[in-house]
Amino acid sequence: MPRGRRARGKGNLGRNKGNRSGRRILIVCEGSETEPRYFRALRAELKLGAVDIQVEGENCESAPISVVDYALELKARARRQVPYDAVWCVIDRDNHESFDRAIDKAAAHGIAVAASVRQFEVWLLLHFVYSTRSWPDGDSLLKALAEHLPDYAKNTDVAGTLQLRRPTAMTHAERLRTHNAEVHDARHPNPMTDVDLLVGFLVRLKP
Repeated sequence: MPRGRRARGKGNLGRNKGNRSGRRILIVCEGSETEPRYFRALRAELKLGAVDIQVEGENCESAPISVVDYALELKARARRQVPYDAVWCVIDRDNHESFDRAIDKAAAHGIAVAASVRQFEVWLLLHFVYSTRSWPDGDSLLKALAEHLPDYAKNTDVAGTLQLRRPTAMTHAERLRTHNAEVHDARHPNPMTDVDLLVGFLVRLKP
């Protein structure tokens, strides 16, 4: 169920004030727990203190179109001060009707999208196994992930745990993308993930 938008007193949560490179990156996530925790931990692991990376997830509703709209709002606000060099949205299809519309709107406004079908956990599972299995619901995906991460919960910080497996996940995600292009006619088949594209983008920012 979509969450109501919360107060924005912490709109700069995750911002590094010691920005020396002049680069500003905005990442707006659909989830309020798993995805923001993951990218904040990844930012710390990569030691990207010289890059201003703002991670948002708590201040927008969960529908993909709401995530994109909030990213556009922050992008417009920043343009009046210090513009972002890149803006990313992290969204899932899950049961959201606005998934495709959100991706189209983001593309029309120069916003990159790290999308997953069915959920972000497809990316996490690829750290352990390559799979083209279609997930009928989120529970089945979480059950499969629990076979490899028994203590996984949506509020768990897993980026550090998965650090050594990230190259494997990157390879699996690219392999899955190639498989989907060759086998499926669907625009966004189940499963798919482009989270690796955002992770790769951040890795390339590493000093």
